[in-house]
Amino acid sequence: MKLISSNRSIVTKVYIPKYILLISKSFKYLFKLFISFVLVFLLMIVFKVPFTWHILWVIPILLVLYIVSLGMAMILLHFGIYVEDLYNVVNIVLRLMFYLSGVFYNIRTRVPSPYNAFLLRMNPVAFLMDEFRKVLLEGRMPSFVGLGFWLIVGLLLCMIGIKIIHKYENSYAKVI
Repeated sequence: MKLISSNRSIVTKVYIPKYILLISKSFKYLFKLFISFVLVFLLMIVFKVPFTWHILWVIPILLVLYIVSLGMAMILLHFGIYVEDLYNVVNIVLRLMFYLSGVFYNIRTRVPSPYNAFLLRMNPVAFLMDEFRKVLLEGRMPSFVGLGFWLIVGLLLCMIGIKIIHKYENSYAKVI
């Protein structure tokens, strides 16, 4: 959300589509994620987790995670320029989503029955973490219906974000 204001010199002097700044920043975090996955694979070797061909489904799951995250980030990039305190609100919401996403625990086994299904359906990060767990640790196939749903949602969010940014990008330099 502070990406445009932190790149004030680029935004005010040179025309580039503003979502390019977000995509370039997201590639930096995507590279860090790949380094984390190298560590995950090393730990899988250390703990003797069996490797199956289902592990290849990590790539489409990562793609869906990236597209959903990018779509949300594009929309927040636009509103973050006009609402300064949105950064603090989103920080709190992201922390809540982190704890509700099952990063350190399995939602299917740790959360009681009606609530775990609700979390896995409504929270894209929780659903994708569960899918990562399925293909990496359990050697099972992912849910293609859920992946397709969140891929469509992510693509819609990206299209909405690009349209909003393209429509209002000339006013960004005036606001910052």
